[in-house]
Amino acid sequence: TYEVQLLLEAREKEIELLQKDNEIYKLKSDKQKLAMWLLYFGSAIIIVLAFVIYYRYRLNKKVTLELEKQVEKRTKDLREINEWLKKEIKERKALESQLIRSERLAGVGELAAGVAHEIRNPLGNISSSAQICLSKYDLQKSVKDFIEIIQEESDKANAIIKGLLDFANPREVKLKKSDVCKILNNVLNSVNAHVINCKIKAQINCDKNIPRIMLDEKWFEQAIQNLVLNSIQAMPEGGKLNISAKADFNRKELSILIEDNGEGIPEEQISKIFDPFFTTKEDGVGLGLSLCHQIISDHNGKMNVESQIQKGTKIILTFPITYI
Repeated sequence: TYEVQLLLEAREKEIELLQKDNEIYKLKSDKQKLAMWLLYFGSAIIIVLAFVIYYRYRLNKKVTLELEKQVEKRTKDLREINEWLKKEIKERKALESQLIRSERLAGVGELAAGVAHEIRNPLGNISSSAQICLSKYDLQKSVKDFIEIIQEESDKANAIIKGLLDFANPREVKLKKSDVCKILNNVLNSVNAHVINCKIKAQINCDKNIPRIMLDEKWFEQAIQNLVLNSIQAMPEGGKLNISAKADFNRKELSILIEDNGEGIPEEQISKIFDPFFTTKEDGVGLGLSLCHQIISDHNGKMNVESQIQKGTKIILTFPITYI
């Protein structure tokens, strides 16, 4: 009938609507699944990229650290080589200077010895004649005064000649175990009159662990005494004189310091003070420090001088403990 047909048509429409709703739902579900898969796939890509980036970062960091270590090691090696080269160049220059100095000193020594021997005999005759005149003849005071001047100047000239011979002649160094601090005290006692007259405060500081060393006491004491007298003469109006000795067993070195706060030495003269016949004193000959330098060298030691005008001078003597 007509009503049944309408009912069927209505049912068919409902079925069509349900089918369309089902299709829409299915489409939505497919889209959601696709979105989920895309999300999973994107997350996976992001994770992979993050892992790759992290791996590259760690790899780069490792390579960078390795390179930094290599650069640091190379830099350290180059620095050590550079220091070694500087030391080597310094030692070679020192050896060259020492060789040149030795050759020059040998020539000067031969000349000095020849001159000293030639002058010593007539000078001895002058001195002896003056002594005879003073002892055997009754002379006028004015004549006696002049002969005494001749005698005094002859003695000074003889002392200079002795210095020349000491400088020129090879020294026989007789080494034996000696107490450095005892020698330093002996020197200070021997110059005590000069110290008092010049109003100088002098002191000695010796470490307790100073070992006995192989020295020729006579020559070594003479060298130290010359250096101390130079310091005293640099303080005519008083000052401070410090003498110290210490042993550095890590560096295998024994050092002696003679320090004053006197007039000082001009910088341009420091390199010349050990040259024979170089002097700034009006009555000096210029052999004292040169002889000291030779004596210290005979004991396998080194002598360094640091000085500032009107502030003072430091003389540092060093001896390797392996030599002791």
